[in-house]
Amino acid sequence: MEISIIIVNYNTCDLTLQCLQSVYEKTINVEFEVIVVDNASSDKSIEMIKKMFPQAKIIESVENLGFGKANNLGAKYANGDYLFLLNSDTILVSNVILEFYRFMQQSPQVAACGGSLIDTLGNSVVSHGKFPSLLQEFSDIGFYRLYPKWYKNHLSVGQKANEGDISHVDYLSGADVFIRRSVWDNIQGFFPQFFMYYEETDMFCRMRRLGYNVCLLPMLKIIHLEGGSFDKSQLFNLKKYAMVFKSKVLYYQRNKPFGAVFLMKCMSLISVTIHSRIYRNKLIQIYKIIISTR
Repeated sequence: MEISIIIVNYNTCDLTLQCLQSVYEKTINVEFEVIVVDNASSDKSIEMIKKMFPQAKIIESVENLGFGKANNLGAKYANGDYLFLLNSDTILVSNVILEFYRFMQQSPQVAACGGSLIDTLGNSVVSHGKFPSLLQEFSDIGFYRLYPKWYKNHLSVGQKANEGDISHVDYLSGADVFIRRSVWDNIQGFFPQFFMYYEETDMFCRMRRLGYNVCLLPMLKIIHLEGGSFDKSQLFNLKKYAMVFKSKVLYYQRNKPFGAVFLMKCMSLISVTIHSRIYRNKLIQIYKIIISTR
């Protein structure tokens, strides 16, 4: 088996069906299997996937494992020489899987690659980024306005793809990660303590320390609808903020020197205070999240 495509589903039935449809329609001339890991969904996801795509392998978890652990579970059942971790809220618009495979076959020095993520209008969205740092946290308070170009090129944790170039990047968005199975096994996949967010950043940080190269292929486009399992009716989602911040703290604990978490929290408090109008009546709750998260 050449490629195992792993898709994690959690109450995103329509999105997952749309993603699967695009995979089976666009992927030709390469051997692949599809593994859907369902995180104990309460909608009709499993029933509909079995009905519409009986060829897909479905792994049913009895609990919501989160993103990283669910992908780890899917990888245990995978037979491919490569794993393609694909978000349920993505849509393939061309035979990108074959192109990823060809690139990796011709680039033995590269451990993983991903494509340029776009929205439904064709506009670029975040595809990769720099590893988080205290200088980045300091800049995010507002100082990045003094050096916007340097910040974007050297510090920003969320970057869009540069057209027409093959770029070596710090980390790829977890929405589409095409990785060698041998590398995945060597790094033991995602660190299971991450429930959601920063798990891919942590994984690529470990890969960097081991000397692996990671590439972005900006000519290969994938639609990313982003955040399909979260309620978008609210301008600010407190639950999501708490989840992101918890994962950020864990990332800093695992990958930064002693004291970095404290400094990051201090700068987060300053940043939230300065930009308090964004958070409105949730400011006190956010302060509590920042201070209490361990």
